[in-house]
Amino acid sequence: VHYKYSHENVEWADKCGLGVNPSKTELVLFTRKYKVPVLIPPRLCGETLVFSNNAKYLGLILDRKLDWKLSIEDRVKKATVALYTCRKAIGLKWGMTPYIVRWLYTAIIRPIMLYGVVVWWPALDRRTCLNKLSRVQRMAELCITGGLRTTPGEALDTVLDLLPVDLMGKKVATLAALRMREARLWKASAVGHSGILMRLPQLPERTDYCIPSDHLSTPFQVSIPSREDWEMGEPGPANAVHFYTDGSKLDGRVGGGVYCSELEISHCFRLPDHCSVFQAEIEAIKEAISIVSKLRLDTHLVCVFSDSQAAIKALGSISSNSATVKDCRRSLHEIAEQLDLFLIWVPGHRDIEGNDAADELARQGTTIPLLSEREQVAMPLATCRLLTHELFEQNANRRWQQTVSCKVSRLICSYRSKKRSAELYRLSRAQCFAVTRAITGHWQIGTHASRLSIPHNDFCRSCRDEEEEESVLHFFCHCPALGNRRLRILGAAFLADISGLSEIKPGTLSKYIQATGWDCP
Repeated sequence: VHYKYSHENVEWADKCGLGVNPSKTELVLFTRKYKVPVLIPPRLCGETLVFSNNAKYLGLILDRKLDWKLSIEDRVKKATVALYTCRKAIGLKWGMTPYIVRWLYTAIIRPIMLYGVVVWWPALDRRTCLNKLSRVQRMAELCITGGLRTTPGEALDTVLDLLPVDLMGKKVATLAALRMREARLWKASAVGHSGILMRLPQLPERTDYCIPSDHLSTPFQVSIPSREDWEMGEPGPANAVHFYTDGSKLDGRVGGGVYCSELEISHCFRLPDHCSVFQAEIEAIKEAISIVSKLRLDTHLVCVFSDSQAAIKALGSISSNSATVKDCRRSLHEIAEQLDLFLIWVPGHRDIEGNDAADELARQGTTIPLLSEREQVAMPLATCRLLTHELFEQNANRRWQQTVSCKVSRLICSYRSKKRSAELYRLSRAQCFAVTRAITGHWQIGTHASRLSIPHNDFCRSCRDEEEEESVLHFFCHCPALGNRRLRILGAAFLADISGLSEIKPGTLSKYIQATGWDCP
């Protein structure tokens, strides 16, 4: 088999005026067997090839056992070099802001580390490989926050709203596999890396995505008049039949409506709950065209109004990757061969009778039963991506709540919060440095400082009570000397437990730490 394909490659190279260099040809025998029988290596261009333990292809190292160990080590090395290059511009209390450092990690370093993860994601289930990748993310998190080297990575993941490396890698692999499946470039399997989509049964077997196709001609007219044009009167040709369409999504249910005053038509319909408002708008236009095709009109002029510019522009575009848009455009082409068709934008919520009636019909459509003929409308690819993000975020949150370590962090940050992390990123480096050490409990005070063998106070520096050791609990909740500042900044003179800090913004915690003088232990 090898001789057949190598001979074909040599013949093709000769026809194209190219050459094959046997010394640069790597031959790898892929097997998990410990005892490999003696094999006679094949010959290429008169030279005997030599077996190699690994080969590099498209930036990934394929080793003999396909355990991806060498490839992951190479990814970690490249990501670490990039991280330390960025680290030269970062100090504990100076340099780039936490937000910029986070962007450097998520936009530059992490893509380097997870390159090709769609094929090697099964290695994330092995602790040895995962530890190497997690070490890079932890170093980046310490650069962002200025935390102590003892700060646990699980706490930093939650505080900074970064997914653990294994979940992030599997999420990237899932999104890549989903994209390739819809582009007809993915062959699913129950084993190996190609079974990634089967691990998420919530994802549909097909989506609304389709391979883009071009429409060089548009036999109908698309118009987006200004609001001032509408104030002068209803746009469009005279003596035309006017159809108003609209889509709506209420309480997770999707519906659409079609209204025509001249023909006394008021029609509403229901779509599957996974559909988007954009799909409802497109389906409403398609429904209007379907009604027109069944009628015998006295005029050859038909105007279809919609308050969705996105829907009108998508139907007027020469290319589309949505099956819903493609089907609607096909209906428009068919009816445009018989009638003069106009798609016109109407401004919403401007007390235009037809649009208000269509909007009310769309709302009614969300309350009626779903017909079987409408069940074929598939979920949008963007909704699948959003669902994937939510599923992995739920897994990360569940893992954090089941963590038995990180006692202080779990009390203050009982759940992952994008809002809290965004507020932390807006702080200066010095403020982020102080807040992170306080809410993780890894601070140069009390028992923790003693473990690190660094100088510290034997008792509270504020109340001077020799029986009270400096701790996060005493500082935020019980110290009587800080009661007035606690009341003025945190809203209470004393707190029962540090879990009361869970709803307090990081900026407020920073003000309290700075007001007490504990930001410089």
